[in-house]
Amino acid sequence: METPRKISEDKDNSDSIESSENLRRIGKIVGFHGVRGHFKVQPASGDPDWLDDLEDVCLTRPAKPGEEEWRVIESARLQKSTVILKLAGIESRNEAELFGGRVLFARESDLPEPEDGEFWLDELIGLAVVDIEGGETLGVVKDLVVSGATDYVEIGREGTEQTVTVPYTPAFFPEVRLEEKQVVVQHVRELLDELS
Repeated sequence: METPRKISEDKDNSDSIESSENLRRIGKIVGFHGVRGHFKVQPASGDPDWLDDLEDVCLTRPAKPGEEEWRVIESARLQKSTVILKLAGIESRNEAELFGGRVLFARESDLPEPEDGEFWLDELIGLAVVDIEGGETLGVVKDLVVSGATDYVEIGREGTEQTVTVPYTPAFFPEVRLEEKQVVVQHVRELLDELS
């Protein structure tokens, strides 16, 4: 199995910014820290290797594509499982609260290069989900959920909004075929059959 490069979260309606400017999601604002405009960011990976590399980030609202805003990073540090982030021009908690729930993007060229055999985890979104036994297409990857040490993949069937959430581990996802736009799964068919 290829080793994923974990940079992903909240696909929602942010496709346009990602494709038009070659950006990658790096996290989401999930709270606030102190009274001086600091954010708590849930990184899109357990290891936010972008902390020391980025000068600025793009904040976007998942439900409102086109409302992007670039901000310079004043400071960023890891605190437990979140990043404490300070952005230029946001000086109080009240100002910070206006940005709650925003998704953070960075230019792919500003992020560390994926190594051989690695890929951006958000490249899984939209791939066909294929059963390891027989190669039948079972559904499609709808979204990703980053939660602490384990990432989860939301899989749905065509024609339904319902999804099942499966841990992204070799036990369920033995192979990713990016060139073929497929992710091979096992032990998932029964979960998807319950959606019918």
